[in-house]
Amino acid sequence: MVERAKELATDQLQFFMSISDAADWLGSVEVMHSNGALQYTPEPERTLRQLCALNAGKMLWQRVVLSANSTERDIQSSLLGENGPGSIRVREKTVRYTRTKIPENVFLDAHAGYTLAERGADWFRFIK
Repeated sequence: MVERAKELATDQLQFFMSISDAADWLGSVEVMHSNGALQYTPEPERTLRQLCALNAGKMLWQRVVLSANSTERDIQSSLLGENGPGSIRVREKTVRYTRTKIPENVFLDAHAGYTLAERGADWFRFIK
C-alpha cells in the first residue's frame, strides 16, 4: 500500500514503511491517531511502544480490541465487499487475517508520562 501511495506524495504528504522513518520526516508529532489498526499489526506490543515513543502531545485510539489478562490471537474473516467498494466478483471474496488482542494493562502501562483523559468501551484519549 505504501509503495502504491507514494505516487500521491507531495512536499506535505508522505508515506512510510516504518514509524521511525515517519517520525524523522515529521520532526515532532502533535497528535497520534490510530483507528482499528493496532490489533492487526504483526507485533502489536512493539508497534504500541514505537507509537508511544513518538512522545506526541495527544494520543487518540479508536476501535482498540484488548484482552483482560493475556495475549490472545484469533482469525477474523469478512467478505472483501464489507471493507469497501469493488466489483461484484471481488466483493464475494472472503479475507482472513490474524487479530491479536494485547492485555489492557500492557496497553495502559505503555503510556507512561501520559494522562488518560477519556475512555470508552474501545477508545482512549491520552494527553501529555
